[in-house]
Amino acid sequence: MPPSARIDLFSYLAPGCLTVIYFLIIAAPPAAGISTDTINAIPISTTDSGSTSSRSATTSINDCNPAAAAPAGNGDTTYAPSAGNKVATDRTLSGPVFSVTGDSLAAPPESLITGITPEQDLLARRYVGQVYAFHWSEAERTLKKLQRIERRNKLLPLSGLLAVSSHTIRVLGGEYTDDDEQKILLDEINEIRRKTLRHVETSGIPDSLVPLALFISGGIKGLIATLKIETTIVQAAIEGFDALGKLERVIELAPESSDPYLGTGIFYCLLARSPGIVKAALNLTGRQVSFEKGLDFLRRSAQRGRYTSETAKLYLVRFLSPYWGHLADEKSSLFHELEHRYPGNPYYTFLRLDEIICFHPNELPTVDTSRIVQCSKTWDRSNYSLRRHAQLVTLQLQFITGDSTILLPGIPVDLREFKFYPLFLNALADRCSAGSSGNSSTSGNFTKSESAALRTLGLSEMSTTRRNYYEWHIRDALKLRHPSSPP
Repeated sequence: MPPSARIDLFSYLAPGCLTVIYFLIIAAPPAAGISTDTINAIPISTTDSGSTSSRSATTSINDCNPAAAAPAGNGDTTYAPSAGNKVATDRTLSGPVFSVTGDSLAAPPESLITGITPEQDLLARRYVGQVYAFHWSEAERTLKKLQRIERRNKLLPLSGLLAVSSHTIRVLGGEYTDDDEQKILLDEINEIRRKTLRHVETSGIPDSLVPLALFISGGIKGLIATLKIETTIVQAAIEGFDALGKLERVIELAPESSDPYLGTGIFYCLLARSPGIVKAALNLTGRQVSFEKGLDFLRRSAQRGRYTSETAKLYLVRFLSPYWGHLADEKSSLFHELEHRYPGNPYYTFLRLDEIICFHPNELPTVDTSRIVQCSKTWDRSNYSLRRHAQLVTLQLQFITGDSTILLPGIPVDLREFKFYPLFLNALADRCSAGSSGNSSTSGNFTKSESAALRTLGLSEMSTTRRNYYEWHIRDALKLRHPSSPP
């Protein structure tokens, strides 16, 4: 296993941040009234985390139509980390599924949190499906419909949480056309956050609606924390621990709901990999934090969440190891499910191919490049985000095939913070070529092309977390030792 495979997200946080988190944990016990037994009783996976079995090499997409991946009569595929992490088709285990015939997520079998109406729920799931398809304009129209229904029927504003979530995803992912659009998104986040929290944090909310109010409030504060971590660490930690307490309280009050497990899962995964002083402080609050428990929380959200399923899948992709056999297989199932579910969005093809290029180069010959080229003809290119990822997939196919003449349909765009990516692929091609000729450089030494890729990534406007995520990919692909790894 390359040394950088042992690097986790907390290795990128400044020591000062960890000190702040330590004192905040001491000052912020679980939400009043919550029983930590409820959280700690959630069963964790019994899969052997030390397995090093070979990853299944089923990496080709057999058809552009998601329905082709499912049995007759079932128009979707569903992810479940079951035996062997194969793609499951049992409806009772399925998470929300992107409809082949419309921009909406199918409803899981769980009941709604009290206070959400069926009409509100339908539009909310449609909105989430449109966001993850990168259909920004359609999503905005659906959001306005949802907001009108909530105002007319005096409902708690679930739309506020969903809007802050989608806007945060776009800001952190660089999914906007220019700086002006980024500013609009940030201004809308602040305005929606202010109005929504004022609504759900009033003292007059009936007891029956408290779980929904806490879910909306905790979700928004957790999202705001992810934005603030780049600039105001102390405030981000305050927001984050407040969010955690609220979401834990929702799990206590509404155990049938799986959506709150997204936020707790992310937090547990991060805190489980923190230094001993932080984990010791967590123990004082009664929380039994572990990485496996965090993963299982995310799995529950991915399988059964109404509005958080897709976000949970993408976080699982980030947290699951690409090297341990069963976890790598689980990641592969997630990549395939997302790619099949959103056939018009090249982003998910980009993620899958990047994983193979960086961590499983032996599987490159199994990639069905001709099928991807064929599927690319059906890709949506109606906005900058979709066009940019289509261009990135073009670069990946050129690298995999060695054919620089492959050009997927579409007008080239400015890759912006992804300008490092063609430099990285060129550096990897150079290293592969040098290795095949017996002239490969010693692992850990930089070539000019490798230095250029890392330098360009380092100077990009990516968020710190995403920049470090892609640096990990680059270093493992190029077999370069990470600066914080032992020599």
